[in-house]
Amino acid sequence: MQRRDLLNLGLGTAAFGLAERARQRVGGGHVFAAENDASMALLKACTPEGALQVLLDGNARFAAFETRYQQASSEAAQQRLLGEYWQETATW
Repeated sequence: MQRRDLLNLGLGTAAFGLAERARQRVGGGHVFAAENDASMALLKACTPEGALQVLLDGNARFAAFETRYQQASSEAAQQRLLGEYWQETATW
């Protein structure tokens, strides 16, 4: 088992433990259940429409950038390209 697998296992276990403690504090209700409107609203707020397409588009933009970056004639040109890419893609 790799370190990343152990980390993911530990984080998942901790998340379930915290969810159980929160459920107990609220009186045994389903705090994180799908039927809870508040938690569903939070989940939907973090999920863009067409999430797979958003991911694929981002991957295509990065692949195009990486090609231009590798073909740059100097380190200064690479830094300029990196700055431009960051300004275009950074989400504030």
